[in-house]
Amino acid sequence: MVFVKQKRIVKDDATIAREKLEFEQDHQMVKGIFRSYETPGEALTFSFRKHKEDETVTVTYVDGQIYTIPMMIAKHLNRNCNYPVYKHTKDESGALIPSIGERVQRFGFQSLEFLPELDIVVESPSIIVDPRG
Repeated sequence: MVFVKQKRIVKDDATIAREKLEFEQDHQMVKGIFRSYETPGEALTFSFRKHKEDETVTVTYVDGQIYTIPMMIAKHLNRNCNYPVYKHTKDESGALIPSIGERVQRFGFQSLEFLPELDIVVESPSIIVDPRG
């Protein structure tokens, strides 16, 4: 039988404070609209857990519905739910090399509050009306 000694990670006060702040921000609730760009009108069910202190939650969101969800799930929908579309470019010798041409967003969360940290994905440009006329 082989025993592996686990490394003990020692964190300084600054790291502990930063992780606590991140945990609190990730658990703030944000109100917005769930968007399913891949299958409009359909529902998405997935399981999610970000921090070791969290329980794994299974959630279901329907396209176009308004939800109040934790910031960490909203960020996940906007930042991680996409896939790359590859294209080929030529290098200086003329050889074709694959590269990512663009990323196609599958799902997103449009905040109804002003939260720039969500990296909101917008289907079409917003129209801003000046209330002063």
